[in-house]
Amino acid sequence: MTRDYLTVKVWDLNMETRPVQTYQVVHDYLRGKLCSLYENDCIFDKFECVWNGSDSVIMTGSYNNFFRMFDRNTKKDVTLEASRENSKPRAILKPRKVIL
Repeated sequence: MTRDYLTVKVWDLNMETRPVQTYQVVHDYLRGKLCSLYENDCIFDKFECVWNGSDSVIMTGSYNNFFRMFDRNTKKDVTLEASRENSKPRAILKPRKVIL
């Protein structure tokens, strides 16, 4: 598994020409600013990727304590926020406009 700024890719070592699966890590509010992010080296920020125990779910980090989870079987994904508050565990985030 590899991660770049906009995608997570699952590879088969026997098929090096293209990934088996590609998941979009949604940074819609940043897509129009990729040139400035590249110039400021932000596009090179690194985010961890992990599998669950059965390799059916992929999780990767994002900004502002957000993380993305991709279910490889159902092809569904969700964005969650890591929070210390007990009032909203596993709350699904709603899209919001971010101004940089």
